[in-house]
Formats: sequence, structure tokens, C-alpha cells
Amino acid sequence: MKVLIYYYYYAIPYLENITTTYDLQVIKEDEYWRYNQDSYEFNYVEGLKSYQGEEDAKKELIKLLKSATARNILKIDVRRNQFMIERLSMIYPNLKEMILKLEKVLQQNA
Repeated sequence: MKVLIYYYYYAIPYLENITTTYDLQVIKEDEYWRYNQDSYEFNYVEGLKSYQGEEDAKKELIKLLKSATARNILKIDVRRNQFMIERLSMIYPNLKEMILKLEKVLQQNA
């Protein structure tokens, strides 16, 4: 079946490749937010003391988000997500067709 060949020899390797690339980029950006920016103190766990008051934290976060680095990371993330949506949208019709054909074959053989 052509659709199975497409799925196993094109769709799966392609999805694995773009997903791996996507994940690596997200990890790299996450490292910036966690470890490289040094103006905003995260406060994930209630009860852990923060030396940055709520108002100061808000000011620092706004300043951070106005920086070229942070804005570029966010813009690149939007572009990357749009790319992923486009690519997955292109593959979806073929996968849907394959599922429908397989279901038909299974019903005929039931």
C-alpha cells in the first residue's frame, strides 16, 4: 500500500527529524531563561524566600522581556511553532487517508 510506504519511509523519519530539532532548540532557549538571564528571580515554590520583592520582580521581568535577546527568543519560538504547525498540517491529510484505508481493510477482513 502506497500510503504505508509514505508513512514509514517519509512521514515518520521526517517527524522524528523535525521533532528532534524542535526539542533541541526549546532546550537551548529554556537554558537561557533558567541560567543565562540574571535579572529576574524565579519563584516556583511557595515558601522559598525570594530576595526580589514582587514589585521589583515585575519591573525586572518587564525589562528582561524588552531586551533584544528575550524578544528574539520569543520571535524565533513563534516562527518555529508556525513552521511545525504548517508541516504537521501538510502530513495530516495523508495520515488521515491511511487510517481510513486501514480501517476499511480491517472491516472487510473482520
